[in-house]
Amino acid sequence: VSCSFMSHRQVAQRPGQQPSCLQKAWMGFLMGSMVGSAFGLILGGTMGLRGGLRGKELLRLVGKSALQSGGAFGGFMTVGSVIRCDEVDPRQQKHIHENWWNIDKAPCIHKSTN
Repeated sequence: VSCSFMSHRQVAQRPGQQPSCLQKAWMGFLMGSMVGSAFGLILGGTMGLRGGLRGKELLRLVGKSALQSGGAFGGFMTVGSVIRCDEVDPRQQKHIHENWWNIDKAPCIHKSTN
């Protein structure tokens, strides 16, 4: 059976249409690590200054806090990007929603009768 419509996975795999799942995961990691690092810098700096740290001790605490926050939030954003990777293309959403329950009623070019 050769149907004229394409599944959402086939649409997503066309080159030039949208970024791949790996690219989306990498972008999620980069965005998450940047936001998490900025938050870690602010939080670590505030905690260090309030604790009376100066010099190398303050720098060490701020760096550690930025790395930990960036890694954690980057990991969460990567997982979120991968989960969203398999979403349906909005242009195909209506067609898939209308025909999900009965594939035999989907528009086909040729349908065998055997």
